[in-house]
Amino acid sequence: MFYSPLEKKILQIKVPHAWKRESAGRLILRLKNSDTNTSVSKSLRFGHRVRVSISELPDGDIDKTVFWVDQVDGNKVTPLTSRVKFQTLRNIQKLPRAIYSKGLGKAATEPSHSMLIASINACRWASTKETRAQLPRISRGILNRISEIDNSAHSPLSKIIREISECDTANDGTDVLDQIFFVHYLSTLRGIRSRADNPETDGIIDEISRLNSFTSMNILSGLLKESFSDDKLRNGFRSSPNLERIKSSEIKQDLLSGLYTYGNPSEAKFDLPPFEIIEEIVGTNTNVPTVIYSANPKYLMAYAPRLAFYMSVMTNMRYHLHVIGTREEASIAARKFLEFLQATFTIRSVDIRDISIEVSWSNCPVEISQPVAYYASARYIIASEVMNRHNSSVWIQDVDLFPTGDIRKNIEQLNKNDVTLFKSRFLEGLLPWVKHLAGCVYIRNNPNGKYFLSKTTEYLQSFLISEKNWMIDQNALSFAIEESDESFSLGSMSALKVPVTQSKLAAIIETQGH
Repeated sequence: MFYSPLEKKILQIKVPHAWKRESAGRLILRLKNSDTNTSVSKSLRFGHRVRVSISELPDGDIDKTVFWVDQVDGNKVTPLTSRVKFQTLRNIQKLPRAIYSKGLGKAATEPSHSMLIASINACRWASTKETRAQLPRISRGILNRISEIDNSAHSPLSKIIREISECDTANDGTDVLDQIFFVHYLSTLRGIRSRADNPETDGIIDEISRLNSFTSMNILSGLLKESFSDDKLRNGFRSSPNLERIKSSEIKQDLLSGLYTYGNPSEAKFDLPPFEIIEEIVGTNTNVPTVIYSANPKYLMAYAPRLAFYMSVMTNMRYHLHVIGTREEASIAARKFLEFLQATFTIRSVDIRDISIEVSWSNCPVEISQPVAYYASARYIIASEVMNRHNSSVWIQDVDLFPTGDIRKNIEQLNKNDVTLFKSRFLEGLLPWVKHLAGCVYIRNNPNGKYFLSKTTEYLQSFLISEKNWMIDQNALSFAIEESDESFSLGSMSALKVPVTQSKLAAIIETQGH
């Protein structure tokens, strides 16, 4: 076998979750050498990475080897990607010279432009060690270059640029490729704007729509087409009258589901249930934040062992469990959990008074047709009560969230902003219902934090009674942030490297014994 020095490593295939939404059946990686007519196949798993060593490649010169992904559904085989040569991956290294030194506008007209775009497209799911090392170097100036495309501070495109610049970035290079695609999109649009009366405009917009099949790029395509045609993003996405047009486009339905609970709160609201404490253990700690969880009894019991263990580790904290169900159901769950908690502390030789814990309850209001949405939203609805009860900041967390380090060390930094949360990475952060993630949110006990919670509750009271209320908690966060004034400060959990994660065992934990 003959290999170029660059490729004496491995090929890495990253299977995007988006492929699962676009395909049925199995995914098979195909590698074929045109000289020797030998081929190799490997199964792929959604959301996973697969590494292919050089020894696994087909016999022959590596530059004569192509690879692609097939979707296999029974006897039906459909190519999911185009065929890619290893040389295509290496072309990624030409990007700095082609885009930066020549300028974005000129780069878009270069004959090699389509080759570079093909290279970027391939690198979104396939890479070598060398191409992955190149991506951070490309990333270091790219957002600054994006701003050169459209530098009018009040333009719709500038608004999108600013929102993208605020989004957290991933560490695996995917965000870099999204940025490059964004440059390509805006470069194309700038050219369209300069010749708005040209009959080929519609054809170019169609080309933009077809450029990439990834969901995030379809979303971006819809947003950019909207901004190009009628400038409605000037006053923000929420006020745009063209949401229905985006809704009816080719964007995938799962990400669009947040549209059903996106808008401005109406006067129609349900009455908030009464707040009642049913069990509590008062510890010796006082000036500490309160971690809030909400769940129905079944979900709470599923995660009770893990919650109890981490509470015994993360002492000098206050915990509040809000159980949704009848008072009897909530009381039984509360007693079971506190008995297990006491046993856990005893086994670990930790004094249970090193924490404070209380359990409250509410029943899902009859006006809410989907109780699951209330289970996730109740923690925000009661957060103001908990904050006032203890005169403390609150830290809202998913029940299935758990620390991978000492989260108490982050509290000092968390208190430097009014609200701190995780933000979606890059392009998906353009959508309000996925921009701010609701599973881990720290809210300070100050006027801005209290106003944030009041606007969040206002939103939830209005939209929880909707027939479809998907992503309602994250839409509520987006609304509360937009409604806050200029003194409001929003922090990033990712930037602070807050050590929390969600278990990959969730499916097993939540179904065992039920």
